[in-house]
Amino acid sequence: MRTDRLTAYTDAVFAIALTILVLELKTPESTTWQSIWQIKSTFISYVISFLILSVFWNNHHHLFQLVKRINGQVLWANNLLIFTVSLLPWGAKFVENNLHKSVPETVYGTIYLFMSASYFNLYCVLGKADPANKKLNKAVNRPMQITFNIITMVTALVIGNIYCPPIIIITSLLLILTWIVPDRLIEKLYGV
Repeated sequence: MRTDRLTAYTDAVFAIALTILVLELKTPESTTWQSIWQIKSTFISYVISFLILSVFWNNHHHLFQLVKRINGQVLWANNLLIFTVSLLPWGAKFVENNLHKSVPETVYGTIYLFMSASYFNLYCVLGKADPANKKLNKAVNRPMQITFNIITMVTALVIGNIYCPPIIIITSLLLILTWIVPDRLIEKLYGV
């Protein structure tokens, strides 16, 4: 199977999720700095969620430059990823309305964790779908960063749930920053 329909579908879901995020932005009730400060949780939730979605899309797009063949497993693994992506605007709204509360921040962190896990799953499935694609298999053979991401997020969820809920959102932000530059190995070795 070719990848063009899968990437178009994925691009559409990411675009819709980003659109939902921006449509949820509240406008200040007046033209004062105090009014802007009152909607800070909306803006913080938007910025972090926009960054997370943008980085995931960037890396997905970057990775699929190397993909030549996909199969049904890849389609389902990608559907799992975009399912988790579609949940992020909902999680962002939940956090926005309940900043510094344990349950909303845990839900948001869990969505981020599932996004990371589903992206890792997609990595693994892509490598198996096209074992002859040496470029792809070399690029996806880097589980350490993804494993670190998942373990760190699980730890943050536990600590945040017990002691300090904001640690969950802060950890999500810090972890996504480790992915902000797409895989340099792909660019360096293969000119993508």
